[in-house]
Amino acid sequence: MLRVFVLAVIGIALSWLLYLATFESPPKISPQGCRMSYMWPSYILQTGLDGSWTRLAGRYSLWLYREANLEPEGELHGLPVLFIPGNAGSSRQVRSIASSAARQYYSSPSIPFPYFEEKGFKSLDFFAVDFNEDLSAFHGPTLEAQRTYVVATIRYILSQYPPSTKFIIMGHSMGGIVGTSLLPSEEISAIITMSTPHSVPPARFDSRMDDIYLTAQNQVEKDLTPILSICGGITDTMIPSEFCILPNSIAPSRSSGYRRTVFSSAMEGCWTGVGHREMVWCHQVRWRVARAALELANSASSNEIGQIFDTWFQDGPNPVQQSPAQTLRLDEGMFETLPNNMPLVLKQPSGSRVYTLPVPESPEDNSQIHLTFYMSGGALPPISPANPGPMTARLYACSSLQDGISCQTLALEELKLLPNPDRDKLFPLPSEGVDESEGVVAAVVNAKALHDAKWVAVKIENADGRGWAIGRFENGSPIVDSSPRLTPFVSTTTLSLEPAALHSKIQIPSWLASTLLVYKLEPELSASCEGALLPPMLWHVAGTSESHYYRIEHKKTIYLHTHSSAPFLPLHGHPIDSLSNGISLTIHSSGECGVSKLDISIDWWNSFGRWGARYWNAVLAWGAGIIGLAFGWSLWKWDSGASMTAPGQTLNSYVGQLPKAMVLATIIALLPLPSSMLLGNAGEIVFSPIAGFILFLSSGLVCLTWVILSFCSSVYGKIANIFSRPAKETPISHKRGAISMLVISALVFLVVPWQVAFLACYMLHFHACATAAVKPGSSPSSPRSPSPGSEQEQHRQEQDAHAQRLHVLLLMTWCLPILAPVLAVWVRTLLTAGFTTPFDGDHFVMNVIAFMYLTYSMSGGGPVLLHNKHRFEYIPVPYLYALGSAVTFVLGPRAMYRTYEAINWPTIALVCFRALPKLRS
Repeated sequence: MLRVFVLAVIGIALSWLLYLATFESPPKISPQGCRMSYMWPSYILQTGLDGSWTRLAGRYSLWLYREANLEPEGELHGLPVLFIPGNAGSSRQVRSIASSAARQYYSSPSIPFPYFEEKGFKSLDFFAVDFNEDLSAFHGPTLEAQRTYVVATIRYILSQYPPSTKFIIMGHSMGGIVGTSLLPSEEISAIITMSTPHSVPPARFDSRMDDIYLTAQNQVEKDLTPILSICGGITDTMIPSEFCILPNSIAPSRSSGYRRTVFSSAMEGCWTGVGHREMVWCHQVRWRVARAALELANSASSNEIGQIFDTWFQDGPNPVQQSPAQTLRLDEGMFETLPNNMPLVLKQPSGSRVYTLPVPESPEDNSQIHLTFYMSGGALPPISPANPGPMTARLYACSSLQDGISCQTLALEELKLLPNPDRDKLFPLPSEGVDESEGVVAAVVNAKALHDAKWVAVKIENADGRGWAIGRFENGSPIVDSSPRLTPFVSTTTLSLEPAALHSKIQIPSWLASTLLVYKLEPELSASCEGALLPPMLWHVAGTSESHYYRIEHKKTIYLHTHSSAPFLPLHGHPIDSLSNGISLTIHSSGECGVSKLDISIDWWNSFGRWGARYWNAVLAWGAGIIGLAFGWSLWKWDSGASMTAPGQTLNSYVGQLPKAMVLATIIALLPLPSSMLLGNAGEIVFSPIAGFILFLSSGLVCLTWVILSFCSSVYGKIANIFSRPAKETPISHKRGAISMLVISALVFLVVPWQVAFLACYMLHFHACATAAVKPGSSPSSPRSPSPGSEQEQHRQEQDAHAQRLHVLLLMTWCLPILAPVLAVWVRTLLTAGFTTPFDGDHFVMNVIAFMYLTYSMSGGGPVLLHNKHRFEYIPVPYLYALGSAVTFVLGPRAMYRTYEAINWPTIALVCFRALPKLRS
């Protein structure tokens, strides 16, 4: 038993370390910089949505938001927007976005800004449904009830507007799933989801959740309604943000409409990770959502809606639609030509002027030569900060003519907005972030786009002394490191760079980019950055929808992370598949101080923290599998003639074989199984040792459960025996037991969910195990006595019976975490809505009937609870438990309801083959 206790201590220590790493990592890897939003809220209950519209009117409600100092409360004067909260969410969460929309639209009470008035744009009426903070993430029927109510809500709201009026749907967290499940719908013009787990349910405790997700994903694949998904990244600790990526957001099929995923860390003007709850009030996000909604509501076509999304949710990896091509003629005296290889540096420019930079002459292929141009305080159309100064710049490719110089607008390889934070403050600044007016416009022109051009003209207009501009031709050859995939696991890679470069690309194509790994990068600068126009800024392209920006400081560690590839996501047909391998970095700088060296390696502590959120379900599932194997092994030994071993002895024997089991689990993890199975990594060799770690941790937690269970039952048993009256053991009559089970089955079928019956069975069984008195006797592994009816044989039967009770108790204990979420949903529903709505979907009696019978028989059905192998047992019960354990190891880590099924059905076979024949005898 010492080995069991030691492993239990190690298990709790590892769990604590995993918890610390999981919740300490996000603030360090991606700190949040969100400005708090403020508003003057007023909520108007929509009493017209009553029982005549939906049977759920007594359970849920609908509210209309009004900004109290701007909008009139008594009328509907705009276009409708419906906000759907998520798991345990509130209708009050609509206030931040709705307030921003009102403040952007109105200049004073009931008077819109001239911009919107001239365009004929209407304001927005923000409605929000209130689900009484239902726990929809854990229960498919609850999510379906919410969808039913929203359907009725849409009908009710549209009845108050002119025909052909359309909705904008905004959904936070699971509210986004409710929104997409409404498709197809002619009434919905666009859907904006925030921190919504589109790919995989965050907690899969029943199969109905999978059905809802499958339906929603099919509609997202087929329907043409534009959908935008905004993700918070690693800062969102409630859901893994790889689940937030729309499955077809990057390469949609021809049959699907506009699909776009954008991470807040890449969103221009935001550049920070955003937490799950903060997503609805973070100012850098909410004002863009509100502004986009104002324009979406007044747009007619899906193409216009897509352009609005692209305008207000620009991010680095996605191409930007450039301004229309223009022609420029330059006569002598209209421009200033810079000498060869001299950069353009404009500090505090004023007025309007054209500067020409000679294209470097190269007899060889000049495809790696590029022009880098940065500008602060102005716009390079169509890119600019939110509130730019009057200065504008345009780039042209110029060739010589007899009577002057002819120029054409350049085709840009890159055009984006970079953060340029205050060097004396943190980036992003906590509780403040960046201002939407900040930012540096960055443009990159490849020499191949210049063709026969001799110069590049930079036209500066309307400069007023604010801001700056810098541009230069330089070698754009990327720095490619060809080190093998396993290099960062065993050593540190050092890269040397050109410090004076304005734009440096670094590629490590063979390294693995996965959400399970965090790389640490330690830079060295060539000089002090005091007074630099643009101190070095690192741009990490972490996926087709994700990128991150980091300010580079001397010897300050940068943590590179990604959601581009993750466990349990489909490897084919998903946008993250194209960038599952490789590290891509870009360094932007004005050249005064540059990066001379980079050291890159794996950060094991923070990588360890990434495992917790992805594999907590695997730990639960594999623990159940270990207990199933232990019970099956004890039954198999019992069938062979030995006494039934108690869980303590069984686990002690198992711990002795644990090293071999860990090696076996690691080998199995090398198999190229589908991404929905086992570790979800399709046999990736680098991650196969995680299987051994999870098995070790699960084993430690199982041993810990047994130690705690033994202590609690011992204490409870002593207390219960003190206050209980001694009585002779009288077996419960089979007739009485059958009637009791029929009554409970009827209650499950009609009123309570089966999880409630399971909890009642568990409490009764715990009491029976704790109060059972068994005298010490022969060794559990000793053969059975051949003399039936003797005192020794009776004592052996009592030991066997108690061991069986304890095995079932341990099995039921490990089922509680799987069933607890649905129990919490049921209790929450009773407290908020009573029995106004049936608790649909959880009245299948077969899910609990076996444990009901075991509780009855082991509480008073006689000293020997179960027979040995029965002649009608075509597949021995121990083998069924082994099969069920295999299911939990392979399928359970992704869908927890599979774990309970894999335990329940062998238990039904145990009752049918081992216990029911006893009734007939």
